[in-house]
Amino acid sequence: MRRLAALRSMWPLGSLIVIAGLLSWWSSRSIFPAYSWNRDEPVYLWQAETLRAGMFSSPDGGFEEFFRPWLSVHDNSRVFSQYTLGWPLVLVVGHFIFGSYVGGLIIGAALAVAGVYALALALLRDRATALIAGAMMAASPIIIVQGGLYLGYLFTLGLGTCFGAALITGVRQSSRPRLVLAAMLLGAVFLTRPFDALVWAVAIGGPVVFAHRKSLRRLAPPLATFAIGAIPIVVLTLAYNQRMTHAALRFPVTMKDPLDTFGFGQRRIMPAFSEVDYNVVAAVKGSLKNGFYLLLFAFGGIVSLPVAVLALWRRRADAMIPTLVALLIAFPVGYFGFWGTNVSSLTSRISGPIYFVPMYAPLCILMAVLVLEVFGRTRVVGIALAVVIAAAGVPFGINRILINHRISASQEPWEIAAKQAQELKHDSLIFMADSGPYLMFYNPYSANTPNLDGRVVWAVDRAGENVRLIDALANRTAYRMQASYRGDELGPDETPKTPVISLIPLEVVRGQELVVSAVINNPANEPAVVVTLWIDGKVVQETIATNSSYGDRHLFSWRLSTGDAASGGSHLNGGVGTFTIGVGFGSSTSDASAPTVRRVLPYRVDTSTIDVVVPLRAERLSDIDGPKLRWRPTVDLDELVVAVTSK
Repeated sequence: MRRLAALRSMWPLGSLIVIAGLLSWWSSRSIFPAYSWNRDEPVYLWQAETLRAGMFSSPDGGFEEFFRPWLSVHDNSRVFSQYTLGWPLVLVVGHFIFGSYVGGLIIGAALAVAGVYALALALLRDRATALIAGAMMAASPIIIVQGGLYLGYLFTLGLGTCFGAALITGVRQSSRPRLVLAAMLLGAVFLTRPFDALVWAVAIGGPVVFAHRKSLRRLAPPLATFAIGAIPIVVLTLAYNQRMTHAALRFPVTMKDPLDTFGFGQRRIMPAFSEVDYNVVAAVKGSLKNGFYLLLFAFGGIVSLPVAVLALWRRRADAMIPTLVALLIAFPVGYFGFWGTNVSSLTSRISGPIYFVPMYAPLCILMAVLVLEVFGRTRVVGIALAVVIAAAGVPFGINRILINHRISASQEPWEIAAKQAQELKHDSLIFMADSGPYLMFYNPYSANTPNLDGRVVWAVDRAGENVRLIDALANRTAYRMQASYRGDELGPDETPKTPVISLIPLEVVRGQELVVSAVINNPANEPAVVVTLWIDGKVVQETIATNSSYGDRHLFSWRLSTGDAASGGSHLNGGVGTFTIGVGFGSSTSDASAPTVRRVLPYRVDTSTIDVVVPLRAERLSDIDGPKLRWRPTVDLDELVVAVTSK
């Protein structure tokens, strides 16, 4: 009977946990049908797939420059994620339980709500306040916005709060099992987000030690038990580091790029990116911006801050206050010296302040404390206060949810194109145009299988170097996947652009001399037509017509040779390069000297042979969807049709 009564008493918490899990599942399906803007998501999933294959790393196939994923490390012919094992293992477990990686998201959101409840109960020893705090966490917009993403911030919040509850009650009750549990939970945080483990240890352990400052000897046995309990997972983390980075204290993230670390100075996220100067001014701006948006993703919106401050003041003498204040301060202070705080602040208005997510726990607990205190005095006022807090955060919360959905929906063409590629009747090699040097950064669905043996093998587009990979994987049909926007135009934006994705079959044309033949069609009634060529740093212009009219057709050809080049041709040196042909139309040759359309031909000269991948990339100078004229990729370029033949 007692067990039955105990189970019945847990149904409110169980309901909150189920609700949080369902919200996460719904968010992943409805709000984020095609990932978020954050490209960390496919990286975590790629790492989880690698683990499911029984591997920690993937082979580079002998072509690391083509196959390196975003946020990955390359070492000794292998590539692996910059992240530690914690969150990817949860995704694997979630997949095992639920049959989908969404199961990991459900676990993360449910644990976050359960953790807030557990920490509130440990601090206040009042089940009603703990339930309200858990309910406020479940109703916070951050649960929907982050709960639908394949990111581990909510999961880490759940681990940290559960660690805090186990440590506080373990010390209070001198319970070895609870202390061991606390150590294991903190170890799990260390395995997931190593720096967060340090911050959680200080934020929770500091007040515990301070409360027992007059009898520190009493803490010695519990701390010894705690230390012993933490050893296994800490050793596991360090052993993983040793295997992957060859140094137990060196984490993959700093092996990926030593500049991606804490402290002020020159910082960088990946070797191919530009360095940025992270200084105190940037740290202050980033922290303030993250702090502002922290409130807008909380239950109650901006009202949450005055309510929490009032609760702190009214209960300032309570034993719980040092822990809650420490949690509110520890993460902004701890991450002040990390350049990611400033970078993440640029998108915190969209997806919340990711490094400050642990602060939602003390906010919810403090709001619950004040609501129950007022309710205890005057029920009507208490209910009214709860309604006001709840209503205050609804408009912004709904707005953020809709914005995140728009961004995700704008990425659905990538998912559709990736599915179509998988349905091709033959094995394929797909070069991802505009991807930069990393897979999954531009197209989130361009992840390879762990052994590079899938129906589709994705590769970054390296222009003339592509020929080497096409020759090496001759058993695969080569394609180029092209979006209608450049990569820098598809970043996180509240009014996102939806690209048109094209899958273009490729072939290689070879010869000692190639002829580039162009058919130029006048799209307007402009009399002047000028061809501009860019090759090996040189610019050549040739006037094709001065009396052209709408619909007129003009022919132009140019020879590319490894030998002597006469008039109307160019000599190509060894190595790789790019030949570009552009056409301008205008009222005069001066006006037409600025091209408005162009074709780009990457080539490679190997001994005496020129290798070219066709069809050529097409681009149009356009101000569509932007205030400036920019070269934008296109598939339909009737004004300039180019063929390459071997002579």
